[in-house]
Amino acid sequence: MCRITLNYFFNSFWFIILILLTSIQAYANDTSSLCLVWQNNVWAVLLFFILITGVVLAWIKWRIRYIESDRKKLEKQVAAQTSELVMSELALRESERAMQTLVSSLPGMAYRCINNPERTMLFVSKGSYELTGYRPDSIINNKETAYSSLIHYEDLNPVNLNIQEALKEHRPFELIYRIIDRTGLEKWAYEQGQAVYNENREVVAIEGLISDITERKLANEKLKQAKEDAEMANRFKSEFIANMSHEIRTPMNSILGFSELLLDKIDDPQHKIYLQNIQNSGKALLLLIDEIIDLSKIEAGKMKINPEPVNIREIIDGLELIFIKKIQDKGLGWKTDISNDLPYTMLLDETRVRQILINLVENAVKFTQKGHIYLSAYCILPSFQPSRQENGLNDNDISRKIDLVFEIEDTGIGIPENQQKAVFKSFRQQEGQKTKKYGGTGLGLTISKKLAELMNGQVFVESEVGKGSIFKVVFSDVEVVKELNILNTFEISKSNQTAGFKVPESDNHKQAENNISDKEKNRLAELIQLLDHELIPEWEEVKDVFFIDEITEFALKTNKIARDYNIDFLIDYSQRLYDHSQSVNLEDMEKMINEFMVYINRIKSMAN
Repeated sequence: MCRITLNYFFNSFWFIILILLTSIQAYANDTSSLCLVWQNNVWAVLLFFILITGVVLAWIKWRIRYIESDRKKLEKQVAAQTSELVMSELALRESERAMQTLVSSLPGMAYRCINNPERTMLFVSKGSYELTGYRPDSIINNKETAYSSLIHYEDLNPVNLNIQEALKEHRPFELIYRIIDRTGLEKWAYEQGQAVYNENREVVAIEGLISDITERKLANEKLKQAKEDAEMANRFKSEFIANMSHEIRTPMNSILGFSELLLDKIDDPQHKIYLQNIQNSGKALLLLIDEIIDLSKIEAGKMKINPEPVNIREIIDGLELIFIKKIQDKGLGWKTDISNDLPYTMLLDETRVRQILINLVENAVKFTQKGHIYLSAYCILPSFQPSRQENGLNDNDISRKIDLVFEIEDTGIGIPENQQKAVFKSFRQQEGQKTKKYGGTGLGLTISKKLAELMNGQVFVESEVGKGSIFKVVFSDVEVVKELNILNTFEISKSNQTAGFKVPESDNHKQAENNISDKEKNRLAELIQLLDHELIPEWEEVKDVFFIDEITEFALKTNKIARDYNIDFLIDYSQRLYDHSQSVNLEDMEKMINEFMVYINRIKSMAN
């Protein structure tokens, strides 16, 4: 349409131009001719104006359509943006609703507060009612009460100090304190919070969560009290076992001692059998008592480990003497293998190491009917060993540590894989084991494992049913010391006689004791320190428990110390105590144990 209109317009335009040119020429010739020209072309002029009007109208219509198109586009854009705004508003409302739901479901009171002494709340969740007894609108802006007024007066200052310290260090804080709710009930609260900062790192507000932990706190208190009660009961149990063992062991030692004496004086074979049965039963009972006492000591934390220089080869030789008869009677093979690089002397508790090995070898002998029993000992050296030339020291001057390993291999009945952990538990034996045939209480392996752990060690087992077992004991970081010339406990070396000091035995011994040199006084001070830190604590335990074997060990240790420092009267005392323990002279043994401090005080008076 527009193109047709334009064509008509241009055609009329040129036609009008033509008329104008003709009119100009006519006007130049004659005025009447001009009028004639216009008269002849009036329809052309009229058509021209009509065309002009059409063009203008077409342009106006086109413009209107263009404006209408822009309006529709603008309306679509407005509609789209309006839709986006509506969706954003709906999403914001949904987010706020979800946040309100989340905050309401939190187990406690979510909050946002001003950092001031009153802790003025700007927002609190609905959990405030359950925690404090106040609804949110009662706490916000301190309408009815300020939150700080609910905190227990004893906890208020520490709470404020901890919060301010955390804010100063720009870190979150955690607090446990008491609050008093609206009804006056005391509750325990756990608060987690952190500050909200502006671009200048200034505190704008504090946000966090406060939870009611009263039930958990009370449960912890009950648990703590129950633990203390259990520990006290365990102490009472240990004391009871110690007292009971004392009451049982004392007459049992007498029975065994006198039955052994009667064996040498009775010729009747039947009576000898009776006495041997008494002895065997008594020894079995004493063994059971010893195991229960050892386990009780370990569980009560009263088992003491006393490391001293030990020769492992002597311990293994001693085991062979103990079990060789049983091994030969059963026709078993016995072999020991000690590695050549195993040091001769190490710091260990000889008594406990021997006890562990005796338990393991005894089990091997008990459960092996044919085949062999092998005992091996070797060491695992650390990855780093100091050089001999380092710092000008030789090997003897360097303190080394090794891992000491014992392996006891047997060809006995074996242990199923699913029971290999259970055999180390108290009073547990292998399922299907014939107790009447093998006997035992199920404590030997338990005690061995716990003793090894006390000495930084572990006990492991590898076993196959019908083929045998290998028990491995590993002591970690055992210190190697210089080889010692281990003498008999009751032998006096010449070096000890010359290095120590002699205390004359005379009626006026106090005067003689005062005539000692300064060097001897220094030795006395060293001895007194040794007595205070080692011997006296051991004597207190021996005196209370009164075990024959522990008294024997105490006498031997006292005798060694006395000979090291050449104290004649202490040597005589320890020798007599040892003799009484070997002859089971209970009355004199108890009397001498009670007199021990008399001799200690005599030594201490020598240093004054």
